[in-house]
Amino acid sequence: MTKTEVRQMLRERLGAAVGAEGFRARRDAFVRPIPGGHQSLAVALWDHSPRFEFSVSMGIRLEEVEDLVNPFAGTEEKYRKETLTSLTQLEFLGLTGTPGLGVRFGGDDDASLLQAAQALTEVVTERVLPFFERYHDLRTVEAGLNPPSTEELRTPRLRSERSRFDDSNEPYRAMRGIATAYLVGRDNLPALIEAYRGQLSQTVPEIRSKFEMLAEFLLANPRP
Repeated sequence: MTKTEVRQMLRERLGAAVGAEGFRARRDAFVRPIPGGHQSLAVALWDHSPRFEFSVSMGIRLEEVEDLVNPFAGTEEKYRKETLTSLTQLEFLGLTGTPGLGVRFGGDDDASLLQAAQALTEVVTERVLPFFERYHDLRTVEAGLNPPSTEELRTPRLRSERSRFDDSNEPYRAMRGIATAYLVGRDNLPALIEAYRGQLSQTVPEIRSKFEMLAEFLLANPRP
């Protein structure tokens, strides 16, 4: 297969798996609207001809959260409609990936590529779609971003952790953690801010300052 043929095969097979659940193809992703935002299943394809590898990741965008975070994150206006509230890798669903590469499926010929595509389709049906059913609004996404005892985790975290709910870069992961907690009215917001402040304590000042500006705004403007 050529790269174009592999891409089309994935589009057809994954589209058949998620189309009945309301997802529609959009460039290299399948997107489904939810109240206040959308969910997206992004498809990545790597060409190591004659071998091809591919994978998926799960994104959720909540407009209310992004409207709050983006001004403090310094996101350029032209990109503000593209940011995600959370980015979840397949490791969060219990799959084991290769260090530095993540979970990938692939093959060197038509037969192995078709077999790999079938394996990925089964993962999407059995694990990814239930994930999207579970995390579909502000409260469920906030629970994913701030699982129990998050306010106690104050040690620096510098490395990407693909097995956690949100694998976004810092400080944006932390910023969306406190933004969603603020929007749902969590009474432990100050403790969450302190926890994330500790996790960011060894990052460069430019990163910490974005988080601090948002935290200061949230604390100065409590929800009614």
